[in-house]
Amino acid sequence: MSGPWRRLALGAEALWARLRVRGAERRLHTTAVNRAVERVVDQADPRLRGLMGYRKALFPVVEVALAQAEALAAQIPGPVRIDRGTWSSDPLVNALFGDLDALRRVLSGPAVRAWVKGHPEETGDCCGILLAWPQARTQFGVELHGDTLRSDVQQTALAFVNPEVAVPAADPASVRRQAVQGVLDVFAGEAIRDLTEHQTRIAEIEERLRILRLKRKVLSPAGRGMDFLRDGSAAHLAEDDALGQRIEELEQQLAVVSEGLKTLDDHLDRLVEGLRNQQGRLSIRRERITLDRMNIVRATPDGAAGGGDAGVQEIELAVGYRGETRGRVLLLVQFPRSELITLEERLAEADQFLANG
Repeated sequence: MSGPWRRLALGAEALWARLRVRGAERRLHTTAVNRAVERVVDQADPRLRGLMGYRKALFPVVEVALAQAEALAAQIPGPVRIDRGTWSSDPLVNALFGDLDALRRVLSGPAVRAWVKGHPEETGDCCGILLAWPQARTQFGVELHGDTLRSDVQQTALAFVNPEVAVPAADPASVRRQAVQGVLDVFAGEAIRDLTEHQTRIAEIEERLRILRLKRKVLSPAGRGMDFLRDGSAAHLAEDDALGQRIEELEQQLAVVSEGLKTLDDHLDRLVEGLRNQQGRLSIRRERITLDRMNIVRATPDGAAGGGDAGVQEIELAVGYRGETRGRVLLLVQFPRSELITLEERLAEADQFLANG
């Protein structure tokens, strides 16, 4: 084959290879989104599968939600190693845990213990997402300013409340894949919560209507005809009118609230809209803060507030946000199984607790 024809054939072959790769990538992407759609439907209402075109309706919004979940999971920093050594040497690890006992308790939480029990074949490090609420509080303490020791100095201390390790796995890549599903579940959960609150409102109005109708029937069994047991004051007529007016008002409220939620197709439409409304509401923001070894907030490592104190370090936190509402710190962590509290240690602690009690 001559040179030009050979180059043309090679070019066509390369183009065909690229098209095959793109086709395979599209198929993988479509499969991933469809799996995500089914995950959302499982949580929302499995009856939606009885509707023709439910996947087509959900695919675009779930595709966007899945892409955002993947982007957020990729923004979680780490893996950061957590053990006795890094607690002493890494300012971030030291700030997150008050002492080594706290470190071991957090790493030995229920999710990690269940994962270790369910994966006896795994013998290496454990990984997961560390979550904790950053909580600042004002307190009074002692500070050295130059050669003068001042007491009752107002300080801001940072604590990390209710820490836990979520989505444990054997390696960081597996943790991030689970984190994607976790974020997607948050999107779905918020959309479902809005829908559920609307359904709850409908159920409340229906129940109030049922009670008022029953009360009206009990109080006026003979309608407005002759009733030999009435005292003739016509008070029952006024009460009947009041009940009728209230029933009419509730029926009007029910008609308004139920609009767009009468059929399964309506539920699907509301779910799609709810997922669309969640787009862009979750974010992860980096925040830098300077702390000393006691988790007291300082201005800068060598600024006036810190005074050049030893152990003053700047750390960076990744904090989750829903809109402008600040949430928990997120950190992908990796730790050896040797840091987990053993069953023997837990039994010993329980025996000691009972003995002291």
